Amino acid sequence: MRSRIAVALSAGAVLVLALTSCAGGGTPDSSPEDEEATSFTMAISPWIGYGLWYIAEQEGYFGDLDVELESYTDYNGELAAISSGAVDGVSFAVNSTIQNYDALPVTAVLMLDSSTTADAILSTSEISSVSDLAGKKIAYDYGTTSELLLSAALLNNGMTFDDIEMVVSPPEQAAGLLVAGSVDAAITYEPYISAVTGEAGIEVLHTAEDEGALISDMLYVNRDYLAANPGVIDILVEAWDKAAAFYEANPEEGQEIIADAIGADVESLRSAFAGVKFYNLQENVEIMGETFGADTLPLIVEAMLQGGMLEEAPDLSQAYDASSVLRVAGE
Repeated sequence: MRSRIAVALSAGAVLVLALTSCAGGGTPDSSPEDEEATSFTMAISPWIGYGLWYIAEQEGYFGDLDVELESYTDYNGELAAISSGAVDGVSFAVNSTIQNYDALPVTAVLMLDSSTTADAILSTSEISSVSDLAGKKIAYDYGTTSELLLSAALLNNGMTFDDIEMVVSPPEQAAGLLVAGSVDAAITYEPYISAVTGEAGIEVLHTAEDEGALISDMLYVNRDYLAANPGVIDILVEAWDKAAAFYEANPEEGQEIIADAIGADVESLRSAFAGVKFYNLQENVEIMGETFGADTLPLIVEAMLQGGMLEEAPDLSQAYDASSVLRVAGE
């Protein structure tokens, strides 16, 4: 679902009602226990959106907590690790988690990042709005974040996939089809967006930023671990916030740390860094406490249902828990 990892290396009112009753909007009834785990193992893949964990590790923001960042380049390996309990948590794409939710005993505790301009719908200058895509040939890859973005854009413009003609293409080739004139629009991500924008009249029509935190990642924790170790989660939340502050104050150094950690050249990631937003603690207070359950999660689920990425909406009553974010922020 998050095929951008490779680049780093080289549904309605009922659903809203169900989501607003989950732990995300509440305040914890109990404080962290003194006797808790002293370690936390996190599955993590080489995507820059998870990069603040590497900054936290290098800068010592985890304190006495022994945090192991266990690297995975295989999507199925991450799923197996968290579902089997081999790791305590995973930094993972929200839509991918939802797609596999029934098999994953996890709850989201922190919003990490979202794509802003790193994912986009490109088109020729003759197409000036999403509604203009009706009847047009669009290149995108089925079952990926590209389809998720297109589905949400169609939904928010009163359209469905019946209104467009699909041309199956991986994101790294979709932009090329648009340049060649084989399609009218294409959904892709950086660095392919920057590579073709402005060429042959190609423009950015719609970005992930237009859909809020639609394409986003969160820290998911095994529910049993979460229940037994709330204080550990507080440490992780605080460490992420410190890393976010470091990155904001020292973006060049932060990007070097992240690029080095994922084994990539920082110059090749400039456009990707520019198109990704990291969320600090205060932003998480608003997101986790309010907008995620009310707006973002329902949109993701509805877009996935429309695109066929889900057959039915899973029970998301334990999808996220804002307790740690609110506790660390003093809310």
